[in-house]
Amino acid sequence: MVSRTSYFGIGEFAERAGITVRTLRYYDQIGLLRPSAYSEGKRRLYTEMDYARLQQILTLKLIGLSLDEIRSLLTTDMAGIRHLMERQKQVLGQQIRQLEQVIRAIEQAQNALDSTPTWNLEQFIHIIEAVNMNNQADWFEQFITEEQRDRLAEAGAQQSYAEQKHLAEAWKSLFADIREQMGKAGDEAGIQALVARWDNLMAQATGGNLDLAPQLTEAYAHLNTLPGLDDVPQPLQAWLADIREAADFIRKARNHNRII
Repeated sequence: MVSRTSYFGIGEFAERAGITVRTLRYYDQIGLLRPSAYSEGKRRLYTEMDYARLQQILTLKLIGLSLDEIRSLLTTDMAGIRHLMERQKQVLGQQIRQLEQVIRAIEQAQNALDSTPTWNLEQFIHIIEAVNMNNQADWFEQFITEEQRDRLAEAGAQQSYAEQKHLAEAWKSLFADIREQMGKAGDEAGIQALVARWDNLMAQATGGNLDLAPQLTEAYAHLNTLPGLDDVPQPLQAWLADIREAADFIRKARNHNRII
């Protein structure tokens, strides 16, 4: 007795697989998953074999293979399959190492914040770079060059612990005064005094490299766009939020944009 093949319409098939109809149409368009048949009205029809192939595709996507690589993998010989899988294993291993670096950087920041809430530019840049490695993007690069980052690191290395602690307390005080100023109106003199304090502290933090101040201010004002920010521990998120809020205030003050 010959069993009858069961067919599924594209909507039913998509719902069963947990993907969208649009995705199935795209897979058909690129030749990754074509329907086994068409109805008299030219509607796509899928079978259990199609479902099995789709599960293979989704599994391979899960480990990071591109659609082109998956298509090649499903039509190649065993040697090609072994090569693709070995390459993907290496990629995943690299991602694991990068995640471990991110975790170490965040743990170092947590330990530093537990001992003293210092605003250390070198450490801050290190955290950003570590998080960005996991996102395959250098977020900080859009604001500051590699040479400028080296200068910041050098400036931080030349400061003693006492100097860093004093500077951190000064930043903390400035952040508090900026928050207080935000609740006032019409105090232009007070705003400009805060801008002057910001500039003075920035000069100390950068070792006198005043050309870096505008770019750093812009970067700190956009900390909400930092990749991976949602995964940063809450104490560090609060610290970064203070920096972003203060930098945004200073940036607007420079543009003569009144802050109420």
